[in-house]
Amino acid sequence: MAMKPFLLALLLLPLAAFSQTPNFHQLDSSVYRSAQPRRADFAVLKKAGIREVISLRRDGERDKPRAQGTGLILHQVSMRAGHLQEDDLVAVLQLIARRQGPVLIHCWKGSDRTGVVSALYRMVFQGWTADQAVDEMTHGGYGFHKRFRNIPRYLRSVDVERLRSRVFSQPG
Repeated sequence: MAMKPFLLALLLLPLAAFSQTPNFHQLDSSVYRSAQPRRADFAVLKKAGIREVISLRRDGERDKPRAQGTGLILHQVSMRAGHLQEDDLVAVLQLIARRQGPVLIHCWKGSDRTGVVSALYRMVFQGWTADQAVDEMTHGGYGFHKRFRNIPRYLRSVDVERLRSRVFSQPG
């Protein structure tokens, strides 16, 4: 049974290397980030082992017709990059914590909203420092928009232990 995660990681490796989904990147063996997947991308993601998709877009309902027939579990947590709400961030991190398999997080460009969630994932789940997470978000080639100065500021000021406590103690 210990081989199952390893085999799944091998299955997903080609997806990370060859995915046509815009701004597609792997955070770890079961968490991925991207821009808005196109219709054909949803079927490829499912075949490669992705089980859940979290849209951070206000019009995240657009994923439903695009993913129809794939069996993917779809979630939506609307976020605005310029006005982050901690409750929204906690909700997304709870979905990641309770995922039933590999998960993809996306917004329109996969840079700012997806960037802050990815940075928080690194900090809350993987123990990264705020400086490490901000550096990856702003210089990692994801297309972070400098006009969202509030995002690095939030990441450097957030109480990670309090956030972690909220993520793992509140009902989802």
